[in-house]
Parts: sequence; structure tokens; C-alpha cells
Amino acid sequence: MKPELPKVEVEKNLFDSLFEILEKNQKQAKKQFRKHHKRALKWLKNQGLDPAKLQTQIAKYITTGTVTAVIMGASALPIAAASVPQISNQAQEQTSLVEKNDLFFKLRQTLDHWGQVPNQADENLIAKTIGELTNLPVTNILTGHRLNRTIGIMGLEQHLLRYPGDTIYDQMKSREDQKYLESGIAPHPGAWGYFAQNKNQLTPDLTEKEKYYVVIQTFMIPGWNSNWGSMKDWYKFRKVLVYNPQNGKGVVGAIADAGPAPWTGKHFGGSPEIMDSLGFYNTSTKGEVVILFVDDPEGKIPLGPIDSQSYYLIAQGGEK
Repeated sequence: MKPELPKVEVEKNLFDSLFEILEKNQKQAKKQFRKHHKRALKWLKNQGLDPAKLQTQIAKYITTGTVTAVIMGASALPIAAASVPQISNQAQEQTSLVEKNDLFFKLRQTLDHWGQVPNQADENLIAKTIGELTNLPVTNILTGHRLNRTIGIMGLEQHLLRYPGDTIYDQMKSREDQKYLESGIAPHPGAWGYFAQNKNQLTPDLTEKEKYYVVIQTFMIPGWNSNWGSMKDWYKFRKVLVYNPQNGKGVVGAIADAGPAPWTGKHFGGSPEIMDSLGFYNTSTKGEVVILFVDDPEGKIPLGPIDSQSYYLIAQGGEK
């Protein structure tokens, strides 16, 4: 008899499918699971998890309401435990972990349903879920503006010229930066021109904007051609969160160039530092990301890899 499922906020039929595999191990059950949960199955495999091997762990924790924590706990997510959480008296702390894991799994399921067709309800849910996971004020629509898409493939870009005469060696002076030398520097400025008119006008803020720059297909945003003048100013250096839904890594960047071309098969571009922050730089030159606006009118949230606790304090007016 199938055990009663825990009341966690995840898609019920996914666990139904999972238990079919665990209890009956039927080919048909596996086929149905692969058909309806392709993205979830891909995520499980990327984390080194085999549904058929989770039976013992799930059976152990099925009465505690921590099934999601069992599945997610073995992952390398920064929001998850390094191993399966143990039952203890620290109920509040464990609940918090389970809630975070449920949120991430809920995100994966929403993306699974998304497919290739934009859906406003799913897009809103994705923004809300990532905001809760990162403690950042993110949104898919900001003051009536939106990107041409929220989910897509991001590719590695070269560094941009910050001022006339800038070189990759001027940018990569520290030992830490030198690992990005191989990415090179683009021969022309980005869509918004140089970051500064000359080297003396280059500020630390502009340096960070180039370091963590994001490329968006602005030319594909509805109304761009007819409202190019005003929209270009609004999108220039607009702050966004780039989130990797495969590993939970995120980075705050600034829009500083337009592209890539549709025929490339890529929808966004990111500087070497952006790609490295997402876990793509040493493993691939592209990967799936979610991009959302950061609602930060006072400029309190700095660019760079996210630290949810620190960013939460900053958003509340505290210090990092």
C-alpha cells in the first residue's frame, strides 16, 4: 500500500510518479516520469541523484514531512544542507531548511511547466519564488518595463572597452582577474558606448558595471523601435539578477550591451565574471538562466555574486 504523501508545497503527481518507480520499478512508470518531469529528472541527475536509489532515505523520512529535504539535501545548493538532514529537536531550523528546499523544487516544477511558451502566471510565480529564495527585491516587470524574455540561454561574452584605449591587460591586473585573460576584449564599445570618456573618468562604480555586465536582446523588446530614445536610457546599466536554476547560484549584474543575435541560439550574454559566478565559466560557455529586474531605486544592492543573508540586511537598510 502506498504510504501517505507528506503535505509539502510541491507538485503532488511528481511524488506519485516517484513512488511508482520506487515501489513497482515498472518501465511504464519510468516512462511516464520522464515524459512529465523532464526538467526535474535532469536536475536530479545533475545532482548525482537516482530516484531508484532514494527509496531507503524516503522511507525513513516519509512520516516526518521532510521528503523534499531528503531529495534536495544531497545537492550542492548553497541553500541546502550538505547531507540529508537528521531528525532533531531543532524543529524551527529544520523547517526553515525544508521550506527553502521546497521553494527551490517548486521553482524547478514551474520551469518544467513553462516549456517554450511564455506564460504570465508562471513568470510571476518564478519571480516571486526566486525573490523568496534570494531575499532580493526582484520582479519580471518594473515600472511597466520588461525584458523580451525571462528564461533563456546565456552565453559567455568578452570584456568591453571601458574607455578609448582600454586593453584587457589594463582590466586584468590582479592575480584573481588574470584567469579571465583568455576571454579577451571586444574590439568595439557596447551598445551604450564607452563607460567613461577617458581613463581618468573611470570610477569604481563604472568598473563594477563592466565587470558584471549583462547582454540583453533589447532590440526584441516590444515597442523598442518606436520608443528607442527613452527606452534606451531606461535600460542603460539597469540592475538585474541572473539566476542559475540548476544550482541556485545567482549574481547581480548591469545591462551594458545589446545582443546576442537570434540566429546564435542564445538569448542573453554575460561577462566572464557573470558566467563564473553562475558556475558556467569552467564547465561550459553557455547555460540556462532566469533574469529578473532588481527593484533597487536607492542603489543599496551592489553588483556581484549574491549572498542572500547579506543582501537581505542591505535591502532592510543595514550594513553588509
